[in-house]
Amino acid sequence: MRATDEIFEPARFEGVNFIPYSSPIEYGMGKDNKIEYIEFDKNMPINNDPDALKYTKTNQHYKMKVDYVV
Repeated sequence: MRATDEIFEPARFEGVNFIPYSSPIEYGMGKDNKIEYIEFDKNMPINNDPDALKYTKTNQHYKMKVDYVV
């Protein structure tokens, strides 16, 4: 989801992590169905058009430990 500076800056001040160029592919659940991690696939932009930015998958996966997901 794209974020404008009006959304991005206050959220960053509150400690929200933005993860650019990544798509979630799996949510890891632990005890009591509590989320423990998210697995992402990295994406790379293939153009510079701000109104129609396009991405390509890289098949480079990584996991990030999380407490909450919004």
